Amino acid sequence: MTKARPIHAIGQVSVDTMLVLTEPLNRNDHTTCDIISTIGGSAAIVAHNAAILGGNVSLSGHFGQEQADKTGRQQLEAAGVQINATTAGSGGLRISVIVEPSGERTMIANKPSVNWASLHPTFNADEIVYFEGWHLADPRSRSDYLALIASARRAGATIAIDVCTATPTGSGNDELAEVFAKCGADVLFANETEAAHYGLLERELAPLIVVHRGAGSTLVVQASQLDELPLKPVSAMDTTGAGDTFAAGFLTALAIGADPFQAVEAAHDAARQVLATPGGLLRKESATHNAIKPPTGGQLDASTSAEGSLHENHNTHLPTTNRNPATV
Repeated sequence: MTKARPIHAIGQVSVDTMLVLTEPLNRNDHTTCDIISTIGGSAAIVAHNAAILGGNVSLSGHFGQEQADKTGRQQLEAAGVQINATTAGSGGLRISVIVEPSGERTMIANKPSVNWASLHPTFNADEIVYFEGWHLADPRSRSDYLALIASARRAGATIAIDVCTATPTGSGNDELAEVFAKCGADVLFANETEAAHYGLLERELAPLIVVHRGAGSTLVVQASQLDELPLKPVSAMDTTGAGDTFAAGFLTALAIGADPFQAVEAAHDAARQVLATPGGLLRKESATHNAIKPPTGGQLDASTSAEGSLHENHNTHLPTTNRNPATV
């Protein structure tokens, strides 16, 4: 059986307060809700949920120093996440999430500055390293976060970047698209809004671009070819963390040698599960990963094999015939 490659997530860990409305929002009046406190941040959700799905996962990043932050770290470790390296500031990231009865959510956050230059993770050639793209949108953190990406790249790791934002701070769309291009990412994740914002379907910013589109089909762009992988409709209790969980499912499958189409199938399965519960985190007691299994039969593309990182063969063109379309 193929040995899973390690997944290493780099980012800012938050403490999230979920306000799950039990009725439509009554503006200028009282609205009832359930209140849930949980860990958040894209890297933390990816790490947590990839570990729950059976991945070999570590996380390096920024933690606050209050008891809630320490509890969040314990929650990650309980899920099976190894903490590689940390940095701390005067305050941790705090996010309030309003979840409407429809499942749609609004996030309100403080943005404490992070000294990424003080984070010193250890990277290895066999790792798949996940980065949060929104730090690249902020000129205050861009150069130091780019240095972390470059460090992982020099180590020979496979680089996965999630765009994470369509509202750049102090950057134009073209400028930030160029930043993403210069990162040398092997895999670039985005949602439909982000993809349109930066023209990801028209620009070759990475050898493999994966665009998840909510209830719509997922788009996979590789070697100038666009493939559309459908999914069945799914009802959502809460959309928080769905994109991050998609990435967790994709990377966990990729880590055991799945090709991009098989990885999308696994990503759809993981996202479907998290949509059924509030908070963005998969539950150990109920999570399944039936779609995440080593590929059987056929010759895997060398660029996605467990023995080699994606960036070893950027120009490989995956065949699109005789594949099983992704569904949930």
